Amino acid sequence: MVREDFITSEQLENAVKKQDEFNSQKLREEINLFYVAATRAKDNIS
Repeated sequence: MVREDFITSEQLENAVKKQDEFNSQKLREEINLFYVAATRAKDNIS
């Protein structure tokens, strides 16, 4: 399933709480992946 490819809300909350360099980088990567997926989906719908 596609939703399993993205960070869960629980994982997001934990990443924000911990605020170390690894979590910050991982969070940026997750946001970027979501943006790319959403943009591609929007382009395919249009």
